[in-house]
Amino acid sequence: MNIIDNENAGRSVTKTTRESLDSLIANWSVTTGTNVERFIYDEKSPGVFYVYPVPAANHIINIMINRTPVPVTITDVGNDPTDMELDTVWLNPVINYLMFRAYITDGETEENLMQAQSYLKMFANDLQLKWNVDLIFRQQLQGDVVQG
Repeated sequence: MNIIDNENAGRSVTKTTRESLDSLIANWSVTTGTNVERFIYDEKSPGVFYVYPVPAANHIINIMINRTPVPVTITDVGNDPTDMELDTVWLNPVINYLMFRAYITDGETEENLMQAQSYLKMFANDLQLKWNVDLIFRQQLQGDVVQG
C-alpha cells in the first residue's frame, strides 16, 4: 500500500513510522489539517493506515493498493464459464506456471522434466524471482544412483 498524493492540491504524501510521529508530535493522531503530509502503514495490519494531519471527511487522496482476488473453484475446466478476476499483467506468469505444473505432473520422461524446468524459469523470470531452478531439477534429471 502506498499513498501517492492529495488529489486536489497534488501535494505528495510521505511514508513515516509511528515512532517518528510519536516523538515529534505527541498528539499527531488528532491534529487536523487541509492536506495529508505523512502516512503510517504497517504490513502486520494490512487493512489499516493512519494519516497526519487528519483531513476533512470529504478529502480525497490517491492510494495504490494490492488486493487478493476472490478464490475461484473450477470443477470442469472445459465447460465451466467462471471468470478468474486477474489483471492481464499476470496472464503470462499464470500460463507459464500452469504449463510447468502440467509437464511436472507428467514428469516420467527427461524431455517433460526439461520442459517443466523451462516453464518454471519463465514463471520465475515473469515474477522477477531470483530462483535457481536448476537446483530444483538437478536430482530429478540425474536420477538416483544405485551402488551395487
